[in-house]
Amino acid sequence: MVTELTSAIVKEYGLNAGANVVGIATSKDFSLAPDGYKPTDVLPECLSVIVLGATFWVYRLINR
Repeated sequence: MVTELTSAIVKEYGLNAGANVVGIATSKDFSLAPDGYKPTDVLPECLSVIVLGATFWVYRLINR
């Protein structure tokens, strides 16, 4: 049985992995990026980009 990979599944997975925010963008959203920085420059068949964001507390890193 094959499970369809939905945006909800991807976002839940990212949040469960420790990300504070998860977003999904189409590769076309990067059309204004400089050459070499577009997802399709690395993977020509790329359709979507998954973006994860996490908070890093500087205080914790400095005062260990």
